This record gives sequence, structure tokens and C-alpha cells, in this order.
Amino acid sequence: MSTVATAYEFKAEPELPPVERWSIQPRDHSWAAQTPDVQLAPLGLPSAEQRREEYRVLIDVDTDRGQVEMPLPLRAEQIGTNGSSAYRVTGTQYHLTLTFELSADGGTIHWQLDPGGRDARGRAAVIDLLIALSGRGVVVLTDPEFGALAQMHLSSHPLDDSLLEERRFLTDILIIEAWSGRRLALPDELDEAAGNLVAQLTHWMRTREMSVRFIGSISGVTSGPVKAADELRLHEYVQYSLFGIWVPLGRINYRVPVRVSRESREGDTWRTWFQPTKAQITATITPPHGAASIRRLRSVDSGELPRQPEPRATDRRKRAQAAALALVGQSTASSLEEDDAIRDKIRRQWPT
Repeated sequence: MSTVATAYEFKAEPELPPVERWSIQPRDHSWAAQTPDVQLAPLGLPSAEQRREEYRVLIDVDTDRGQVEMPLPLRAEQIGTNGSSAYRVTGTQYHLTLTFELSADGGTIHWQLDPGGRDARGRAAVIDLLIALSGRGVVVLTDPEFGALAQMHLSSHPLDDSLLEERRFLTDILIIEAWSGRRLALPDELDEAAGNLVAQLTHWMRTREMSVRFIGSISGVTSGPVKAADELRLHEYVQYSLFGIWVPLGRINYRVPVRVSRESREGDTWRTWFQPTKAQITATITPPHGAASIRRLRSVDSGELPRQPEPRATDRRKRAQAAALALVGQSTASSLEEDDAIRDKIRRQWPT
């Protein structure tokens, strides 16, 4: 074929993929669970109660439903009378109100999650925390200044399916962000058109393929007449508007089987019309950021939150040991090694 002097002109429409559409509606969630197995730090909780500026507490959850670490602004206060060792650790952030009621006789976890929130990553992190808290395992509360506050052993509890459904929807939003490099502000309510588009985009991004139907003929300007052709290789860059943001899907690559239908001379060039011989083809998609987009998509699809790597197992053991030292009144790893009795006690209380 002669060299094409200008771009091809064509019209292609994607066939909508056969996927389930999203219809997430805003709603609040609440949950409560009790446990008789609570260990309190004799010094950490009273010290944390005296904080005046920094209320951050690291919540470290390790259960059969996930491993999550999240710092939240929680305030510790003593409750009860007659100097009883009972405490409440509570706070609100990002539509989540979380309360731990702790005593030597046991503990209770309450949480309330209200709808809303513009940031998909922040909302997903909160839901991951709540899912992990519903499982069987251990949760440790640690103050960044005063060390360990308490440890609770949790039993498994049922979780609202709509919360899990929202997390799956947020995964799709995070996939779109990772693929396109755009940050999306979530709307207060998801209309049908936006829910359909989210499902379509994530299907195309995961498969990197799109079923396309060509409408009408394809024309192109060449430097000479075209005697015959059986295939054209075309491409175009496609983007979609989602939540008011233009999201690049990437480059759509077409290999179209064709035949020459007619041509005409235009001065020194020729315009040739090609007729597709197949009404529908499968096009491949090149991500806007190449392999980086694919790596980020796979990371999010496996459950990892962007820019929030999972802590190494050695780091987790060090934190558990440090918290155990605070509970038994020790402060350094060297003192732990010097006293076998203390070490045995820590092993019983804080298995790592």
C-alpha cells in the first residue's frame, strides 16, 4: 500500500461489556462486639489520658480477615468510679466513630460509619480496618509517645454484606485511579450512568481489550492509488468523563479486516475508501502510562491500597515485642534478654 499522507477517518463504537453494573447507595453502618480477653498497660493508659495536643493512637489489627495498621485521633479517658481500671478510647475521623471500652474484666468495640467521603483510598482504608476488626485475632492499641495501651483478643463476628460490596466498588475506583493517573472525588450519590461507566472502565482495564463495531467506511489519503488491501492497523486515544474528571483509557489499537470499495484522485494524492469485512472486532488497549499502569492495577486488584505498603513481618514482631515490654514495665530489648522469667511472661501474653 502507498504511504498514508494524513490520518484515517473512521467511526468506531465500543460494545458495552457484559458486566454487573454498580448501584451503590449511601447508608450508615454500625457494629459492636465484646471480648473477655483484654490486657491493659499499667502505665500507658493513664499517661495517654493526660495528653493535651496529640491524640493519635496506632490501631494494629491482625485477624483472619486482614492485617491493618491505622493511626487515628483517639482520646483515652478513665471511666467508672473508685479508681477502677476502666478506660474508654474513642474518636471520630473520616465519617468513622470508633470506641474501645477497656477493663481488666473485658472490652467492647463500637463503631459507626456514616456515608460519604471524597477520597476512595481513605474510605477503603477505613473499611479494611472494620473488616479486620470483625475477624478472629488480636488488636493492639499503641500511643506514639507512651507506648502500648492495651491488647484485645477478638472472636469472629458477621459483617454487613453491603459494607463488603462498597469495598469492592472502591477497589474499582482505585483501579481507575491507578490506571489513569487521575484522582477522583467520589460523589455523595452514585447515579446509574456513573455506576455503569465505572463497571465498563474497570472491565476494559483488567482485560486490556475492547469489543468494537465499525460504523460506515474508513477513508484515508495516500500518495498513490491503492490496488488492494486486506487489513488496516489503526489507533486512537480515548478518554471518558467520570465524576467531572476526564479519565484517559489509553490508546485503542485496531486491526481491521477490509476491502477497497472506491477511490478518487485529489490533486497529487488519492483518497481511498475501505469497507470493513467484519462488523465487530476485538481491539487491544495500551495503558496511558504503559507497564506502570498495569503494575499499579495489579497491586490494587490484589487488595493493596496505593502508597500504603504492607509492613514487613519483622517490623510487626518488633512492635509486638515493644508493646509487650511496656505492659510488663520494661523499656529495652536488652533487659528482656537478661530476665528469663519476663521473657516467658511476654511469650504467653504476646505470641509473635
